[in-house]
Amino acid sequence: MSRGASRGVLQYLRWLLVPAALLLVSGFWPSWPRTHVLVLDATGQQLKTLDVSWSIEGEAAPRGGASWRFEEGGPAPGRLRHTVEGPSGDWQIEVRRLGRASTAQTTSQHRVTLDGEETVLFLEGP
Repeated sequence: MSRGASRGVLQYLRWLLVPAALLLVSGFWPSWPRTHVLVLDATGQQLKTLDVSWSIEGEAAPRGGASWRFEEGGPAPGRLRHTVEGPSGDWQIEVRRLGRASTAQTTSQHRVTLDGEETVLFLEGP
């Protein structure tokens, strides 16, 4: 094979390898850790405490969590933002709240899809 022909083959292979590499990487992209923003909308609620934990759908142990404590008689919390590190996909969010007029804690489960964008979770009820 002549030198010119081998250069042509190498150039051809280079043009094939780049798209093949990008295709391969794109298959792993969703599982790579990313920063997601979880917004908890508790507008109008009278809360003493708010505890949140999150895990990837199907995992038993939480991957993280956050807690907020609010002053007695203070303003309602409104929207609370927290960053979550992990792969894109379906997540389980557990929210535990204690209202100002209550002694019983309320727990709710939420399924959300985190995709690297801001995700708003509306918290309703007491």
